[in-house]
Amino acid sequence: MPPRNEEFTESRLIICEGPDDECFFRALIGDRNIKGLQVLRHAEGNTKFREKLIEIEIQVTLHQPKAILIVSDHDDAQDKSFSDVIKQIKKTNLYGVPVTRKVPAKKANRPDITVLMVPENGNGSIETIISDVLVNAPAYAHLSACLDAYKNCAGITDANGWGSSKQAKMMLRSLLAVIDKKSPECKVADMWQSDKGFQPLLSNAGFDTIATFLQEFAIT
Repeated sequence: MPPRNEEFTESRLIICEGPDDECFFRALIGDRNIKGLQVLRHAEGNTKFREKLIEIEIQVTLHQPKAILIVSDHDDAQDKSFSDVIKQIKKTNLYGVPVTRKVPAKKANRPDITVLMVPENGNGSIETIISDVLVNAPAYAHLSACLDAYKNCAGITDANGWGSSKQAKMMLRSLLAVIDKKSPECKVADMWQSDKGFQPLLSNAGFDTIATFLQEFAIT
């Protein structure tokens, strides 16, 4: 596949695994007014980071990035998910290889590489964090009991093959369908559009940990 031409407008780049993560990080960075970061087009899955990193290397000409942040989901196996990302970085033979989450790896004449896994302290995905914020927001808190009842009725449990990440994705999409009456088919990637009404959630304290890390990444 030929590389997609993306103009680097900032020296610190962010690569997310999919469109939901990409759109969330764009929206959060804009809402929190974090300068110096550029969210690139997503990698098209958590197995495609190697290709995306090589794509960046091919496109580097006059504008050499200082740092690259890879964002991926923990899903249902935290250590394995992190290890899978690290293996992809190593296979490029281009960059330093991180040993620890959120700690940059350095290599001479190359951008630093940092890996952020979400959620930080457990299994799940970016949908886990967003759905937690949504059901704890006063306007939508009453829907939490409805979702629990739906999950119990449908047998959505770990034992039935519904891991943490799948459950979070189901919950968030169900919430969006119920809340957005005009567009019940609303995608997670589209929920931050101004006409959807979810943008005020971006200032919620539930996103502070990610926002604080991004602020630090932007200046280190």
